[in-house]
Amino acid sequence: MTGSNYKNKSGFTLLELLVSVLIFSIVMILVANILTRVMSSSRVSNYEQEVAESMRTVNDYIMRELETAQYNASSTSVCSVASGDYFATSSSAVYFKGSDDLCRLITIYQDSAGVDRLYLSVASDNYYISSAKFSISNLDFYINHDSFGNQLGVTYVLGSNPENANAKSGYMWQTTVALAIMNNYYVGN
Repeated sequence: MTGSNYKNKSGFTLLELLVSVLIFSIVMILVANILTRVMSSSRVSNYEQEVAESMRTVNDYIMRELETAQYNASSTSVCSVASGDYFATSSSAVYFKGSDDLCRLITIYQDSAGVDRLYLSVASDNYYISSAKFSISNLDFYINHDSFGNQLGVTYVLGSNPENANAKSGYMWQTTVALAIMNNYYVGN
């Protein structure tokens, strides 16, 4: 009688339980892998968006600074700018006199943490313009004059290195700030 009681009871065998646990484990591993990839992709995307926003902010700041450049009407060099010019460049730096008559320098300078950052020096005050979260890889300035001498342009290329190992690449920005000149005085762009 006891043997017949066991046959009538429904349930799972040990083999069925092992197979279902194995299938559940495989599904959970796949789901965990997908979630890990999604979270990693989201972190990289957020990082790249943050770098792009920082680069746009830096780009806007440089443009505003360059637009304040004043003509050097003196017969000598002022702020490293030759007589009769607005800007002076050397490798990855630009020198000019702002509308407040203070000398300005924009260049790359390494901070105390070893991060290459965009650096602005105004008279004796020094500022980092870029975030310490990413490194500036290059900064090049080019001065352009039109054939009539009425248009002055400063083209600069600004690049960053990816600090996040999963980021696809760094960023490069090339911008030209054009200044219209009438009788050697800046009149707007």
